[in-house]
Amino acid sequence: TPTALDIILKKAKLYKKLGENIQSIKTINYCRNLDLQDRYLNNKTTKYFLRNNYIEQGQSTISMFTKHDGDSEKILNDLQCNWYELELGFAYYRIKQYGLALKKFYDVKKHFIDYYEDMFDFHSYCIRKSTLRMYVDMLTVQDSQF
Repeated sequence: TPTALDIILKKAKLYKKLGENIQSIKTINYCRNLDLQDRYLNNKTTKYFLRNNYIEQGQSTISMFTKHDGDSEKILNDLQCNWYELELGFAYYRIKQYGLALKKFYDVKKHFIDYYEDMFDFHSYCIRKSTLRMYVDMLTVQDSQF
């Protein structure tokens, strides 16, 4: 029988707003178990785990959608998954593991440095390949961000 996952997800959000964090985690994990192929539910469940300092459960939940041939932490770092690294860093910070938290925050900073360097390389690429329309679009994006 079809199940309305959105209603169960709203129920978990209501528990979270009411401050009943354990019940919200149980509810969203139940919702995720109803549809194990849904990335959105998997990511939301991971966020709920990490925001309540259940680091091991969050790591095992997010690893369901990473390649199984390696370390999921490394794969997510290579994919520049900023939201996960920030949530994990804040979870480490809350449980006073400052070294691990600082490492995760530094990884996010490094991702943004990579973004900046990629944009810088894009200038020479556009001029070399004569793709001026894309170049103007990128400049417009930069003007709105910086």
